[in-house]
Amino acid sequence: MRVGTWNLAGRWSAAHHELLVAQSCDVWLLTEVDDRVEVVGMWGHRTEAEMCPRRSWAAVFSHRVLEPLEDPHPASAAVRVGPVVFVSSILPWRSCGRASPWDGETHAERTRHTVERLAAIPHTPLIWGGDWNHALQGPERAGSIGGRGHILAAVDALGLVVPTSTLTHRIPGLSPIDHVAVPRTASVQEVERVPAEHQKKWLSDHDLYIVTVGEVDPATAAP
Repeated sequence: MRVGTWNLAGRWSAAHHELLVAQSCDVWLLTEVDDRVEVVGMWGHRTEAEMCPRRSWAAVFSHRVLEPLEDPHPASAAVRVGPVVFVSSILPWRSCGRASPWDGETHAERTRHTVERLAAIPHTPLIWGGDWNHALQGPERAGSIGGRGHILAAVDALGLVVPTSTLTHRIPGLSPIDHVAVPRTASVQEVERVPAEHQKKWLSDHDLYIVTVGEVDPATAAP
């Protein structure tokens, strides 16, 4: 199973669709999703709340029929595909402020409040990804070290690992802030970053990140 994440930065064109489809992912965990986004041969579900007019916070697209679930947080979309729950999230970034949907005085507190709500998601099994606005190792530019700690604690409590954390960022010397987390019992076969580029032009300020895993067994996926 191939699961990808991409922050579309609110953009959409034939080139975006072509690049996305070319990756042959079974499930996409998308963020900053323009209301024009449709993917041939896939079912989709978006957050009820909008990041701004005509742009959803997050969405999940799947080649298999999906069951929409209640948004676990206004900036996260959740679905069930077969036995697996998939969640696509935007987590607080350093300058997001205290406006809705964020709660907390400091960035670390806002991240903690967000991941606490996400940690209540049914997780047998769970695949969680999106634009987490945090590197999980090395220098931190988008989030905060305190926020990173809360994310890592939630990942551990949910019984997940984050294969994307060791990939490279488009900017040399930085680690990615877009992630896909899978059950720690899953067999990770491949992890890759795909530049969001078409004919020497950037389609987004975020690249695509993809994790390929074997079938996820609900019997062994609990933390």
